[in-house]
Amino acid sequence: MSKRQTILKWLVRLGALGALVLVIVLMSSGTPLATYGDPGEIILEADSGQLEIALGDGKPGILEFYTTTCPWCKKLEPELAKVNSQLGEKVFVYKMNAVKNTHEARKYQVEVVPTMVIFDFHGRVKDAVVGYKTHQEILEILKSHNLID
Repeated sequence: MSKRQTILKWLVRLGALGALVLVIVLMSSGTPLATYGDPGEIILEADSGQLEIALGDGKPGILEFYTTTCPWCKKLEPELAKVNSQLGEKVFVYKMNAVKNTHEARKYQVEVVPTMVIFDFHGRVKDAVVGYKTHQEILEILKSHNLID
């Protein structure tokens, strides 16, 4: 795991106040926070609060529900990372553990993993796609809903 992945993992786990403390500690130690490669190289794990913020940003997005034991979920992650890398700031791409976030999984009617929930510019669900897809197929799904050019 790269330094960037480790830092981002802890920022997500700690929440807002803990993340602020971690950033202050890292800044005082001289650790650069924003120079660890391509921003699209990883997919951030979201909690319900972060998802609500993303849904209110006016960008379309993808939320992948996964489990740690799902081989298709593991195979899908690099494909989503390619989408994230290619589209950058145009869409958000998050993942959420369906076992740890059963309330969110029920809310979006997730019955099997991997499931990608596709959101429009207004935070409304446009589609739910089940199973493994290549990054090209994911881009085509986004295009079919007029979410990207």
